[in-house]
Amino acid sequence: MSPQPELEQTSYDAVILGTGLPESILAAALSKAGKTVLHVDENPYYGGDWAALTLSELLSWADSRSPSSQPEPPTPSPYLTLQRQTFTHVSLTFPSPSHPREALLRESRHYALSLHPSLLPTPPSSYPSLLRTLIDSDVSKYATFRLLDGVAIYAPSSSSADPIRPVPRAKEDVFRSKDLSLIEKRTVMRYLQWVASGAWGDVLSAKPPDYPLQKLLEDDFKVPGHLRDSLAYAVALSSDAQEPARQAVERTRKYLLSHGRFGPSSFLVGQYGGAGELAQGFCRMAAVHTATYILSRPLTSLSLSPASFSTTPAAPTHTLTLSTLPPISTPHLILSPSYVPYLPPPSPTSPSPSSPTPSPTTHLLRALLILPSPPLPNTPESSLLIFPPSPESPLQSAVSALCLSESAGVCPAGRWVMHLVVAVTASSAASPDPSALKPYIAKLLSLSSSTSSPETTEAPEPQTPLLKLLYTQTLHSCPSSPAPAPPGVHLVPSLPLPAGAHPHALLIEGPEEAARWAERVFWAVVGGKEEGGEGLEFFAREVGGEEGEGEMGEDE
Repeated sequence: MSPQPELEQTSYDAVILGTGLPESILAAALSKAGKTVLHVDENPYYGGDWAALTLSELLSWADSRSPSSQPEPPTPSPYLTLQRQTFTHVSLTFPSPSHPREALLRESRHYALSLHPSLLPTPPSSYPSLLRTLIDSDVSKYATFRLLDGVAIYAPSSSSADPIRPVPRAKEDVFRSKDLSLIEKRTVMRYLQWVASGAWGDVLSAKPPDYPLQKLLEDDFKVPGHLRDSLAYAVALSSDAQEPARQAVERTRKYLLSHGRFGPSSFLVGQYGGAGELAQGFCRMAAVHTATYILSRPLTSLSLSPASFSTTPAAPTHTLTLSTLPPISTPHLILSPSYVPYLPPPSPTSPSPSSPTPSPTTHLLRALLILPSPPLPNTPESSLLIFPPSPESPLQSAVSALCLSESAGVCPAGRWVMHLVVAVTASSAASPDPSALKPYIAKLLSLSSSTSSPETTEAPEPQTPLLKLLYTQTLHSCPSSPAPAPPGVHLVPSLPLPAGAHPHALLIEGPEEAARWAERVFWAVVGGKEEGGEGLEFFAREVGGEEGEGEMGEDE
């Protein structure tokens, strides 16, 4: 799909700035509902902060967000300026002497490296989910998936030389486990069956709202310490020990009910870059329904309608100009936080600020590694490894490590890609340094036996990554609904997360929340479910029935 170089019209029902996953879902929904949509991105690729990039694109992305690595352009765009404030401490190196930068770049187009790696749960259709949106929109026709092969937890023990323990996520996993005693299997099964039943409302209602999951497991179910970590961090995917039990149990139930719908796993791995590929799929669907796309062209001006600052109801008409194109008008302007600097300052007569300023709250420390061999002995083709927090850990939040091979379409044969991510909250304005992930990277690399030999008794040397990228991503908050923005201006967070919550299950709940945000803004644009008019639906499904394996492009 090529972005159109010129415009056939200069007025649109909606103009969307940014092609991240929530914006792309919204573009497809509005286009399919018959609205005229102009979708713009300053980047030369689709996906925004969710993009899946080739290796050369990743290098360009890192260079442009690390001003010290290249001469400063005369006047960086407001978008790029905020991107450099959002993505900080960017460090990209090629540590392996045997695979220099030039050699690796020859494989560039064989990589699909995600800026936001993610997993897709497969709950029943009664759950609103990204899966439901993919099927209802028919974007599932453009996407292929494979099952996540397993989830494990890093749990060193004096009784075992292997610190990696597979985590049972269903009844058959519990019964097959060789790490659990009979009593432990009964304890785990009792808890998982209680969660899956949904009959926990009365029990949790009697607890304080902030009653932690860890305390529930310890006091109510007598779960021993090492199993509590597995159930909290690798089953519920909690980030820290203080997550309230109710939200963790609700999320666990969704994951348990997802298990077995498409095979022996609760999660699907999107092929060819995951969420970035899905964002491009929604853009493709929007283009089919006549949406217009423009990439690599910066905004030169943006003015809001005077009605935006007036207390008198009036239809706003916002005007923006793109480089070398005539002015474009729209009653609805949708943008992610990276485009907020283009909004004009508040009017002096405005009773309240006209453009909410994004405020940093949470930081994601991220690492991306390209490895020449499997990171762990007997590594499955796709797996999730959890490092739980401990008193000895440099970070007091769980670190997730997603390991993918060529079977996920993210790298060439013989290569492996590792994504590490952890959420931290900082009270100061300065973003934390992602070097805090280095001890976890060292643990992963030390588990490799790539240079070991059965004939030698010497300890194997850790393998050397072919590429190592470290950076910090600052999440900017948006209002919980579009209402606080000026009329006709709708803010969509670049990485949506439930309001007011520490981001748990980072790899999963972000894409799920993206679909919810897209629907929320959809109804704000068309006028609400009651006012939207006959025939306006958020991806009305044309063919009834429950989703099944035949409706998903699944590649096992």
